[in-house]
Amino acid sequence: MDARATTSKRITWMYPNTTVSAAVLGDSHTKYVFQHFDANMTGTPAFVSQSGALIKDMANLLDFVPSTATTLVIHAGTNDLAFCTPRAAFDSLRRLFDVISKEHPTIKRLYVSLLLPRSTNRRRHSYNQCFIRNFNLKAHQFNTLVRDYCRHSWLVYFLDHGFYDFPANRVLAADGLHLSF
Repeated sequence: MDARATTSKRITWMYPNTTVSAAVLGDSHTKYVFQHFDANMTGTPAFVSQSGALIKDMANLLDFVPSTATTLVIHAGTNDLAFCTPRAAFDSLRRLFDVISKEHPTIKRLYVSLLLPRSTNRRRHSYNQCFIRNFNLKAHQFNTLVRDYCRHSWLVYFLDHGFYDFPANRVLAADGLHLSF
């Protein structure tokens, strides 16, 4: 893949000051997570994010993953569900798995972050509850497909953040979408 293919959208990458063994690829959800890691500590992952990224964009972001990385965490799919069905988004994810296994054989372990639920945007005068209800249903269906796939995979595992047990306003920012740090 050519890194220039991704220049139409802003890409942010942050690498630790140590040898990278893991990397996190994602959309805007992952952009600010790096600040919660010590860049001088062994084991700190590299972060590559692209605001508004779709699953299909992740293949181009692989060019920014250090060659020493053997573990990859992918956080993507939220933006896809605004445009397609959970099945179509999952099919894109499976194609990404194929690209990673063929073109990046040094990646030995792949983790997929399950989609986080959304909450209403507290900054808007009219709450977007209908959209939220529909999105959360689609996210649940997508997450079920990912879980089922991972149960039979030797390469891909899922990460469940368990945020469903907390009120959304305790873990999400006022926009109801991004994590609250």
